[in-house]
Amino acid sequence: MSIYTIIFYFFALLSVSSALFALFSNNMVHAVMALLGVFLGVSGLFVFAGADFLALAQLVIYVGGVLVLMLFGIMFTQRGSGATAPEGRRQVWNALFLSSLMLALLAWLFLSLPIPYHQLKLSSESSIRPLGQSLLSEFLLPFELAGLLLLIALIGAVHIAGRKNG
Repeated sequence: MSIYTIIFYFFALLSVSSALFALFSNNMVHAVMALLGVFLGVSGLFVFAGADFLALAQLVIYVGGVLVLMLFGIMFTQRGSGATAPEGRRQVWNALFLSSLMLALLAWLFLSLPIPYHQLKLSSESSIRPLGQSLLSEFLLPFELAGLLLLIALIGAVHIAGRKNG
């Protein structure tokens, strides 16, 4: 077994075990912290696959933004530290049924499509440099407009949140 196989199985096991822990955890804070393991495992798989930009975006957007936002949301809306998820055995069985159905569908698609996997080659050069060059050359105006739009939305959200009711 090569080192690449061991690294792949490590990140895959980290992702799957953290996802299962998040699924079956009754404490919502623990479930969100298990999502950290899922996000880090997926980011590691992206690095392993040669998708540097996706790995970096996974870390910045999901770990740096979404996970922190979820933690703040749970901390501010729940009273006390014993925030638990609502009980529901039927929801667990429905989730397991739909997950197994989705897994069967993906396995069928994977096995039935004629994809020449032996012709796929991973590139050793980074995917970030060409993306950054194109964003700052031919797509500079849309990139700046998107940043301006996000700034306007942020200012509007702060204005709405700061407005006093009554």
